[in-house]
Amino acid sequence: MISASRAVAAARRQAATRTRVASLLATSTRSGNQSAHNIANNCRQHNYHYQHRCFSALSSMNEPTLFTASSSAEDDVLSNSDGVSTSSLRSDVRTMGTLLGDAIALHHGEDILEKVEALRSMAKQSRQQQQGEGRLDSMVQFVEKLSPEELVIVSRAFAHFLGIANAAEAHERCRRLKMALSNEVNDYNPANGGKAPAPIGALHANKRDSTAGVMSNLLYSDDGSTPTKDEVFKSLTSQTVEIVLTAHPTQVNRRTLLEKHSRVQKILTEADEVRSSKGTSYRQQQLDDALRREIASIWQTDEVSRVKPSPQSEAERGTLVIETVLWEVLPNFLRKLDATMKSSMGDDYSLPL
Repeated sequence: MISASRAVAAARRQAATRTRVASLLATSTRSGNQSAHNIANNCRQHNYHYQHRCFSALSSMNEPTLFTASSSAEDDVLSNSDGVSTSSLRSDVRTMGTLLGDAIALHHGEDILEKVEALRSMAKQSRQQQQGEGRLDSMVQFVEKLSPEELVIVSRAFAHFLGIANAAEAHERCRRLKMALSNEVNDYNPANGGKAPAPIGALHANKRDSTAGVMSNLLYSDDGSTPTKDEVFKSLTSQTVEIVLTAHPTQVNRRTLLEKHSRVQKILTEADEVRSSKGTSYRQQQLDDALRREIASIWQTDEVSRVKPSPQSEAERGTLVIETVLWEVLPNFLRKLDATMKSSMGDDYSLPL
């Protein structure tokens, strides 16, 4: 079913390519401003968009998708410092890197994309070599031969790649936290002599630096120094938090880019849900197309503001923290804390919300 859907999608893209080529020819005929060389170059760039994808975190892909059949052999043996497999993260980064390469080739041509990929390969090889003074010489010599225009494109390529990779890593942290919460509930074994109640999956009861973990250690430890429930409740409800929003440009990323990176993370989250529920191939294609649009939009977005910000505009940037983080996260955390307190100490110890 999925293979048939991919074939239909490929046929549609090929038809779109032919339509685009015809449109280019018609436009050049009407305007008379575009030479045959430019027409052919544009056609090659557009066709390249579907045939040869190069810029990727690990390797090329025939059809970039968030729904790969299986991880590569290289992913299977790679893990983070905690021994947890990084295959999902690497697959997401690879897909987005390939889509970014598509956008670069479409707008600037295959030649510049090959230079970006060549520099990336050099960086990867230098990282695998031992430390030494000449480890970066090949990259320095390569960059010295680039024109000013090529330097801008190559720099933007790596800057945007790191941006979307950071978005994937942020999503991966959320993914692991959700998995840990699920495992706490499903794999629960009574701890501390069975005194502590079973986790409810609101906050991380097994993490010592989590609010739920601290409450569990305080109330149900065996060292004889446990505080009373009233003391814990009073301490939680009497805390004061002051928020300071700076009025200087500490945030180098534009608000537009931050919002686009946030939408990328939401697409990755939806893809996780589709994978876990074995969603339809249509839904998978919709998410793949949505991710392609976001990556293409990111490439066409300027990384820096070209106008000096005013004090008012800087203050508006500060409110982004409230709009995108505190406005949703703070009430959500308080609801989880309230549920955890009632589960750990009883219904009488509810937050005064």
